[in-house]
Amino acid sequence: MRWARSARRSCGVRAVLGFLALLALASAVAPRATAQGGSVFERLGLDRLRLSGLGASYGVVKPSQIEDTEVVGVQADYGEVAPHWRVLFGVSYWGSRYNDAVVRRFADSLLAAVDDPTGDATVELGRVRVSAIALTAEGHWSPRRGRPRVRPYLGGGFGAYALNAEGRAISGTFVEDALDTVSAGVAAMGGADVLLAPNLSLGMQARYDLLSGGRFATLRASLSYLFTRGRA
Repeated sequence: MRWARSARRSCGVRAVLGFLALLALASAVAPRATAQGGSVFERLGLDRLRLSGLGASYGVVKPSQIEDTEVVGVQADYGEVAPHWRVLFGVSYWGSRYNDAVVRRFADSLLAAVDDPTGDATVELGRVRVSAIALTAEGHWSPRRGRPRVRPYLGGGFGAYALNAEGRAISGTFVEDALDTVSAGVAAMGGADVLLAPNLSLGMQARYDLLSGGRFATLRASLSYLFTRGRA
């Protein structure tokens, strides 16, 4: 059982490292492909990727079957790759616990599978904590180009999501193995950025992430530093 859990976590680490490697490969290949002439990267505008801002975000997340909690994240803005389109990469983290009703239903299902002639068997799982790390790549479309004072946007993206469950009653069991997952997912978002100063931007975003075995809605605020001065 320990070997299975270790192997699952090892796969999770490899998935995260693979995601980062793909991003690094894209950054390395795009300029080389551009120098050789027309390429997929050039046609998609990925050769224009330039780090133009860094930001931090804070907000609330409402996962399915899990108690609402706080979420923190960081985000890198790589600028416009096509008219009205920007590319961003981010990482976020939140931690919470499965709500009592979900844990109770699971305990009841285990109890129903137990052969209990006397009828006095009980199953106590206690609290089951869960945390999530998401690595995402996003595309934002805005009707306004450049750095206007107010820039609304709609967008979509994809990413790698690592969920880890912990609890005294499930530690070292197949239940923990089943709840520890690394999966791909997609996201849809909308929001607006407000230019507070030539190099400082305040953002608000609502988003919905959908992945295998889970989904969650998020509302967050962000503060970003822009390496290129905006139009104040």
